[in-house]
Amino acid sequence: MAATAEKNLKKQLIASNVFNNRIRTTNFTELSTQELIELSFNLKPSKAAELLENIDTLADLRNGLTEFPPTMEFQFKASFELSKRILQFDVKKEKITSSYGLAQQLIQETRDLEQEHFILLTLNTKNQIIRRRTLFIGTLNQNIAHPRDIFREAIRDNAAQIIIAHNHPSGDPTPSEADSIFTSRLTKICELIGIQMLDHLILGESTYYSYAEN
Repeated sequence: MAATAEKNLKKQLIASNVFNNRIRTTNFTELSTQELIELSFNLKPSKAAELLENIDTLADLRNGLTEFPPTMEFQFKASFELSKRILQFDVKKEKITSSYGLAQQLIQETRDLEQEHFILLTLNTKNQIIRRRTLFIGTLNQNIAHPRDIFREAIRDNAAQIIIAHNHPSGDPTPSEADSIFTSRLTKICELIGIQMLDHLILGESTYYSYAEN
């Protein structure tokens, strides 16, 4: 019994040393999501794997970050990388169920921005996000989005559907004439190339405008 316990302890120490050496010599973006969870919450690999397996929503993982001590260098770096992935829906494929839910999340992220940010979300046939990216950052009241760049990224992701969104720094989500012309143009191109455009969201300070809902 004692020999078995000693053997298991040696295995754990070897695994721990290998992991510790790896995190000190590698880029944090190269670590797996499980390894980032291990660092962020100071968990054993088995517990980190269990936590990852039982995550149902992005909020479950985000809520766990409240216990993270920011003074520890490696934990901070791991949590920072993990939080970026949470915002980018990288832990699990987030399913879009409504324009309202997506708009509320995006409003929280863009409400204090002083320039227009144009966001593209590519989705599969199940309405799950493949990737989300900010394609353009414009002036105070004008973005520089171009359909060519939007569809290049959508085709690269092999997307079946897209959602686009941009904020109005003024806080008023009322669409401009240019917004409507751009949306109409983009919708027609989508029909031609076989990618469905689910919505164009305009984000204000606390409200939004959805072309799909209107």
